[in-house]
Amino acid sequence: MAPERIEPLLDAAKLHVRPGNQTIFRRGLSPHAPYTVHPDLVQKVCQLSAEQQIPLAMHLAESTAELELLRSHSGPLVERLKELSAWYPVHCREDSAR
Repeated sequence: MAPERIEPLLDAAKLHVRPGNQTIFRRGLSPHAPYTVHPDLVQKVCQLSAEQQIPLAMHLAESTAELELLRSHSGPLVERLKELSAWYPVHCREDSAR
């Protein structure tokens, strides 16, 4: 979720899927989950997927803990993300509106 990682990760994604960089396998993009990827990066990767017409996959609300995190920005995953120095509440839609 670190904002300074958006551009380097987007550049890596573009390099990964650029035309001519294909093998016998079709390449795609997979930002991990909405709580581990900055919202701006999710938006840009989705746009890249649409522009390049490539698959995109993402984990979404696979557990009750994830649902709690996504709904109320609370629960056990918040503590885990804090332990990993990966909790950026300012990027949560509700928090950034305050």
